[in-house]
Amino acid sequence: MNWFPVICMPSPESPAKRIVTSSCTCRGNSAPGSFVWVMVGVLGGWRASIGDPKGLPPGIWRRIVPLPRDGSIPFPTLLTGSGHRGYRPSVRGTPVRAGPRSGPSRPRPRPASPAPPAGPGALDFSPIPCGRNRPRVVPSAPMSTQVTGNELERDLAAAIDVARRTADRVHGLRGLERWEGRTLADVGDQAGDGYLQGFFLGRYPEDGILSEETADSPDRLAKDRVWILDPLDGTKEYSQLRVDWAIHVALTFGGACGLAAVALPSDEDVLWGVALPGRERAGSTKGRTLLRGDSEPPSKLRLVVSRSHTPPWVEKVAEILDAELVPCGSAGYKVSRLLLGEADIYVHKVGLKEWDTCAPETIARALGWHVSKLAGDEHTYNRPDPKNHELLICRPAMRERVLEAVAKSGALES
Repeated sequence: MNWFPVICMPSPESPAKRIVTSSCTCRGNSAPGSFVWVMVGVLGGWRASIGDPKGLPPGIWRRIVPLPRDGSIPFPTLLTGSGHRGYRPSVRGTPVRAGPRSGPSRPRPRPASPAPPAGPGALDFSPIPCGRNRPRVVPSAPMSTQVTGNELERDLAAAIDVARRTADRVHGLRGLERWEGRTLADVGDQAGDGYLQGFFLGRYPEDGILSEETADSPDRLAKDRVWILDPLDGTKEYSQLRVDWAIHVALTFGGACGLAAVALPSDEDVLWGVALPGRERAGSTKGRTLLRGDSEPPSKLRLVVSRSHTPPWVEKVAEILDAELVPCGSAGYKVSRLLLGEADIYVHKVGLKEWDTCAPETIARALGWHVSKLAGDEHTYNRPDPKNHELLICRPAMRERVLEAVAKSGALES
């Protein structure tokens, strides 16, 4: 007999309920118990966002009950993270078996919040969605013009940390060997997305979020700071037990690339970068050297392509450039091959969306690589329609040569 958390929904007006319900509207939930996978991931991410406290907030974990470990309940250490007493979440008092309450619940009175003072730059003490009444600055100008060095370091550290944590959980789920095929892909997608949603809604409640696995909200369009997330880039490769998949976390400022982290679970590494003008830098948590855009290309160019299908125009580009094809999955993994010196060019035409390209593009830009659409135009982010389809990455010195090869291949005609 093992201890597992049984989750009961908090009161409808509680911040935790808003976090959970906003994160559980997923795209194409076909895995058994998909609501549970997302919810448990959300709670794990939210716990991480507030520093993994010793006592869980009231209204989240209502009961701790003994249940058999028969595979029907997700393993808490992989989905929610371990409490300070092992994998059993810490609570006050003795665990209680689930059952009817002894009496009707009565809402707890909440202290009234002081009215927020008017004027730019004033402190606002009104309640924030994560349920903690902490002061925050009301900006009088776009945040991209106000971000300080400390804030940048804080956001970058958060992106790296949550990308690594999400990768550990998604990779760990695959290691359980309880699912396969499409079910495994759905479980990984939803657990990863739930964790990311819980983290960012808990730590950055005022920022916008655009994620592949959560229904979009137009509220993000009015935000200057928007997190663009892909909880599992390369779903097919993940479900086929391959190594070429990734986790994308990116922060944009005013629709432009700001900072990002791309976790490569099979490499046990996270690539990160800051692409803000004048603050560009990038690195690897494993200490690997990343190639800059001004590095010397090899004598034989290598063109990274999709593993499952290579269009005729891509083969034509490779022929014009006399380049060798390097097939692999995941946009993030493909771009990492360029940055790690295993490829030199990446071109793609149809099907990419903002969550596919934003994090890899940010890191490539931070290292001085040329990034654009196939005709040379730049991407903008946080648009109403997240489809941006095209991507071209190469060394700046090769830009004109690659753009010419793409034009001659016929890719721009259809």
